[in-house]
Amino acid sequence: MKPQPICYGYGRHSTNKQELTEEVQRHRCKDYHDRNLKDRGYAWGGFFYDKATQGKVPFSEREHGRVLFTMVRPGDAIVVSKLDRSFRSLRDGIDVMEQFAQRGVSFHSLDLLIDTTTPLGKFFRTILLAVAELEREFTRERVMETIAMRKREGLPHCRHAPVGWKIVGKKPRREYRVDDEERRYVQVMAAGRTAGMSYPQLALWSMTQKKFPCKRTFTTKEQVRWAINARRAGYPKITNYKEFNRMVRLGEITFGQA
Repeated sequence: MKPQPICYGYGRHSTNKQELTEEVQRHRCKDYHDRNLKDRGYAWGGFFYDKATQGKVPFSEREHGRVLFTMVRPGDAIVVSKLDRSFRSLRDGIDVMEQFAQRGVSFHSLDLLIDTTTPLGKFFRTILLAVAELEREFTRERVMETIAMRKREGLPHCRHAPVGWKIVGKKPRREYRVDDEERRYVQVMAAGRTAGMSYPQLALWSMTQKKFPCKRTFTTKEQVRWAINARRAGYPKITNYKEFNRMVRLGEITFGQA
């Protein structure tokens, strides 16, 4: 005998000052079930709610979102009052919808009138997916343009500083400063390499040593190689060792005698 499908409601608020929204979202989800899904054979499985959860936390990593994500079975339904209240972004909401669709779980968003069990609901989901993809491409272009501009001006363009540098100040006035401690640290590793130590051995040393003060440790052979080669190249402001190695292969970075 085929098990009875279950309808679950889900909601979220981002701060403790928004507690009244839980009752509103719960009522809307339950009312939708009673008016639209109950007669279609769905049992009410309850309302899952994440309190004071920042939108940047993905659905599957929230306390109750994670529980709900593992509970649903093919044929079940998820109902949310508002898409932007339930997910960190349109992209996150679409991704979750896609994951539910792959598992045979229908999704219902009351504010956008999405019901993925209907042709019109599937059409709206496709449109939202296209919009989210376009938004992501625009965002990627803006980010790449900003990074290119900051690279040209020698300004920090990511959270981490290049080898031998540290980032000081706050946005948008952050700048690179020489990190003498890290350069001494890299000099010791370079001396170890000259003495015959392998990159894995230096990575292990970096993980365990306490004698030389340095905020950053180089814990993989790739990072150790990057640090030593960056010293030889005069500490260029490249923040990613894969990008650094690519530029070395292309001849865009040459080594000195350091």
